[in-house]
Amino acid sequence: MTLAAAKPLSAEAIRRALADFQIAADDHQIALIQRYTGILLHWNEKLNLTAIRDPLDILHRHFCESMYGGVAVEVFGRLADIGSGAGFPGVPLKILRPELELAADALILGHGSLEQGRVLALENRTGVHHGLVEEFLE
Repeated sequence: MTLAAAKPLSAEAIRRALADFQIAADDHQIALIQRYTGILLHWNEKLNLTAIRDPLDILHRHFCESMYGGVAVEVFGRLADIGSGAGFPGVPLKILRPELELAADALILGHGSLEQGRVLALENRTGVHHGLVEEFLE
């Protein structure tokens, strides 16, 4: 599926999917999921980051399952997501728990990682470390 063929996720579809996992999200978190999904679809065409290409499948398999981990297990403080590639589970956990300080090692290379950082830095949702995890842990 190409980016042009992918239908953007509606806020209602995201809320329903998250509710299936007993996850509540505010409008800002929904918007971040929508934007990040768009970035993922864009870069996936160039770098083959995930075999999952359907936006609804990305929502369920990547966002909901990753965020469920943040609901099932209390996650706080610092999170080092080693070898995260496309940003999972770190990015969804950061969206769910904006207070987390996230170090995502090996996020999308080049322009994609810059875009990811911008999405997550919106409205004071900062604390994304790009670089060596060893630097983050010091």
